[in-house]
Formats: sequence, C-alpha cells, structure tokens
Amino acid sequence: MDDSAALGSSRVPLAILVIGFIVFVAAAYLYAVPLGARLVLMLVPSSVDEALGTVSFESMDGASVRPSHLSGPEQSRLRAAFEQAIQAADGSSATPVRLEFRSGDIGPNAFALPGGRVVVTDELVSLVGGRQDVIVGVLAHEYGHVRARHGVRMVAQSALLALGWLSAAARSD
Repeated sequence: MDDSAALGSSRVPLAILVIGFIVFVAAAYLYAVPLGARLVLMLVPSSVDEALGTVSFESMDGASVRPSHLSGPEQSRLRAAFEQAIQAADGSSATPVRLEFRSGDIGPNAFALPGGRVVVTDELVSLVGGRQDVIVGVLAHEYGHVRARHGVRMVAQSALLALGWLSAAARSD
C-alpha cells in the first residue's frame, strides 16, 4: 500500500472521532448543563434567589436605573392590574413578586431579577401609551421567569460550564 492510501484511510477514523467529540460537546451544552442546573436548583434555597436579586438591583439602582417619574396613581393602577393577573393565573400558589418602577438609560424595558423582583421602566410604559393590557402582558412574561427561577438557573448553568472548563484545563496540564 502506498503512503497516500494509508494516509487517507487514517483520516476517516480521525474525522469520525472529531465529529463525535463535537456532537458530544454540543449535546452536553444543550442538554446536560441545563439538566444539571435544574438539579442543582432543587438544592438551592429561595433565600439565595432573594440575595442575588437584592445585590443585582442595588448595583443597578442609581446607576443604570433611577426612581420612576410615573405618578403614584399610574403605578398603583398598573401594580393592581398585574397583581390581579397573577392571582387569576396562580391563585394562592402565586410566587411572591415585587414590582419596581424605574427610569433610566436602558430604554423601554422590563426584566425579572432572582428573588421575585420585576422591574419595568417608565420608557416602556410611555412607549405603549400606558396601555394596561400590554404592560400586564409584558409583566406576566417576566413573572414566568421569576416563577421558573430562570435567573438563578442561569447562574447555576454558568457555574457548571465554568467548572467544566476548569476541570478540562486542569487535566491538560
């Protein structure tokens, strides 16, 4: 057998190995890491969510977001509609949530923080003309993140990925 034929036949198993490794890494990233994060989340008490949410909010408050300029009655109207929607959806099993109105440099936005804090900006309320149905729809979406603990789950996923990379790096030395 000449050298070119031997070289070509050794590339096929190597290509299969490389493709298999890529598929393994992709499957681990897409399925194993999120599953591992969900399992870790079952062990993490809700007090951790609250602490992360508080630290996150305090780091943004006064920097990228500031107190709202919406009137008290407008905030009360939107808050009451949001609470009514949560009660209609989840009743007595509703996850506690704290709605915060803020203004800032982040534009029209709403986001959920771990621990049940949901922030909506004045700019979002203004963009939709204060339409209660639209705001409640956006806030219901954010409530879904709070209820599913997505913020803490993302922290857990990041930690698992970091541990994976660190263990791979330690083995390569």
